Amino acid sequence: MRNLRRLMLLSMLIPLSGCGLLRSSPPTPPQLPTHWSMPSPATKEQTDFWASLGDADLPAVLAQALRQNDDIKLSALRAKLAQIQSSLSGLSRWPSDSLGFNAGVSRPMNSPEGFAPSTSRFAGGNFTLSYPLDIWGTAMAQREAAELDAQASENDWRAARLAICVAVAQTRWQLGYLHRLRTQAFADLHDARSTLELTQIRYRAGAISGGDQVFARQSVVSQQATLSQLEQQIVETRHAFALLMGAPPESPQPELDDLPDTVLPVPAAGLPVDLLSRRADVHAAELRVRSSLADADATRLSFYPSLTLTGSYGTSSPTLTQYLANPIGQLAAALTLPFVQFNTARLSNQSARVAYEAESVSFRKTLYRALQETEDALSARVRLSEQAQYLNEALALTQEAERVTFSRWQLGRTDIQPWLDAKGARRRATLNLMQNTLARRNNAVQIYAALGGDYHQRQ
Repeated sequence: MRNLRRLMLLSMLIPLSGCGLLRSSPPTPPQLPTHWSMPSPATKEQTDFWASLGDADLPAVLAQALRQNDDIKLSALRAKLAQIQSSLSGLSRWPSDSLGFNAGVSRPMNSPEGFAPSTSRFAGGNFTLSYPLDIWGTAMAQREAAELDAQASENDWRAARLAICVAVAQTRWQLGYLHRLRTQAFADLHDARSTLELTQIRYRAGAISGGDQVFARQSVVSQQATLSQLEQQIVETRHAFALLMGAPPESPQPELDDLPDTVLPVPAAGLPVDLLSRRADVHAAELRVRSSLADADATRLSFYPSLTLTGSYGTSSPTLTQYLANPIGQLAAALTLPFVQFNTARLSNQSARVAYEAESVSFRKTLYRALQETEDALSARVRLSEQAQYLNEALALTQEAERVTFSRWQLGRTDIQPWLDAKGARRRATLNLMQNTLARRNNAVQIYAALGGDYHQRQ
């Protein structure tokens, strides 16, 4: 008998010691380039990136958005829900218990002739502990999957915070850019009206033809239309900015009256492999691959034989006052053989495996998209800096062309159209330079976000 007990104990310990061998191997990490194709200057990490952008009020605006934005609140709630589900999954480490009481009265509907029907009363209680032995590591795999899902949801929250910061900064600068355009449009409209007045004076003096007045009036109308379009763009952008700040569209928000044009910081690019730890969205995708693999293992191991130990203590008595007088104890072990469900096991394993493969593809897609965003942002930084030099030179040339054509028109050598064309070219050059200023500011935060922002993997 003693040898039989030892044999049974040994048969249980062997699977326990080898349950780790039943788990799948971790996925192979994808191949990554060793360096970025566009060289990046080796600058120091910014201790406070947002404060170094030349927008003194931006950190306070971002702090307000992080408190009030609805997308961040939803992401935080999802992360909290995943953490609760992980805690629920962790309860499988401990036995489950139940406690119940019962009482009743019974009386037969029929009784032998000459005998009065008897009434029976009973009462009792029962306490049960049940513990499924995790022989193959099924519960361990389920707990691991839930914990990894919780970590992935936390990284989703981090990624959402960074995305909102980028969106708020860019929308705020877009408003400043539009306000500058509106200021420039008012100046251009005033200039067009002054030009129209000048043509009218010269026409009355007989120095020019009536066609010049038509061209000048057309320029005024065109500037009025441009100004109206800008007003609508400001309204729409202002509404979008309010929503990002977690407020109704019509609520006023802190805006920029002009677009700052300051020296911009350059975060250190590091190496491509750093994106696995620096970018929250990439790390979340990687965690979901590991979670789906653990879930696939749990599904496969759930069809192995399982053993559940149960202990109960109860009482039974014909009266409520003596229900503790007859204690009853019970110990039991139940062996379940779910592997006989062949079709269910096969389809469940296939479903879990396909889910794992889908998460693997999603992770690779997320990682490669992160590489693309970083490469594009680093390249755009260099090109935008080059374009700024060319655009400044182009603006100076259009200003000179405007001066020359005005002199020729004053001398009567040409009609007014070349001068108006030169004015239009100067306005377009000014607009292109302002667009470049906005693009360089947006590019600075795009590089920052592409590299993961302030996110660092916890060791």
